[in-house]
Amino acid sequence: MQAGTESRTTGVLLVAGAALFWSSGAPIFRHIRGVEDWTIAFWRAAFLVAALLAVLAVMERGRVFGAFMRVGWRGLASGACFGVMMTGFMLALARTSVANTMLLMTAAPVFAALLGWAVLAERPRPAIWAAMAAAACGIALMVAGDLGSGAMLGNLIALSIAVAAAVNIVILRGARAINMIPAIAIGGVISGLLSLPFADHAGTNALNLTLIFLLGVVQLGCGSILYLYGARHLQAAETSLIAMLESVLAPLWVWLLLGETPTAYGLAGGAIVFGAVAALTLVSARRRPAPAPGPSR
Repeated sequence: MQAGTESRTTGVLLVAGAALFWSSGAPIFRHIRGVEDWTIAFWRAAFLVAALLAVLAVMERGRVFGAFMRVGWRGLASGACFGVMMTGFMLALARTSVANTMLLMTAAPVFAALLGWAVLAERPRPAIWAAMAAAACGIALMVAGDLGSGAMLGNLIALSIAVAAAVNIVILRGARAINMIPAIAIGGVISGLLSLPFADHAGTNALNLTLIFLLGVVQLGCGSILYLYGARHLQAAETSLIAMLESVLAPLWVWLLLGETPTAYGLAGGAIVFGAVAALTLVSARRRPAPAPGPSR
């Protein structure tokens, strides 16, 4: 296996792993009782930032401040995107239907492809466009029975998540040589500051705080780190497309762990998304990397 293919396969596995971690949020969230969304967002962000600071202290041998300084403007911009994504997801779910949220977030691969083309000169291959179209149709089929029930504000928040995700991928692609974990921490700080004025902390007993800890450290923290490193190896459109697996895996866990049976539309749509991502993965693995350009004359 050539080096370019190995790098691409690594990227696919890392981003798929991120989607796996992120998808665990639904069953964890369903077990939290008596805590409103802003409060959950605040404590999740607080746990995330604390865990990431500990990770950075180990990685950087105590030089945490230096790690934050090295990310520069890219870290601030990426952190802002992470902050929008972290906070917006739960706010969208509280203000529109799950169906509308999932469907609007499927715009992320298209935004990422267009931005990657314009900013990074990454021209998406026909296989990527085909996989994106198939995955979008699959998600649409999954939520076909529940569309139209959401409020406009929630829909706009969900669309903003797709835009933030696409912009973030392009930023991360341009910072492959930098440890961007501080950017996730910056996103956590932004999310916490946005949520704090609206959090009432009611219902934050030991069980709920433990579940929110899992949301912040395991579901969000581990997933974001895998996503960050995986995005270095893939085109912007590919990264966003593979991350769409979260939308398929989340209802799967709810079905297996909580007994909420998916509809026939949900099963068919999930199969289409899985098939699209699997096909793209196979095509990417077989694709020989382009030869490195020779010296200019």
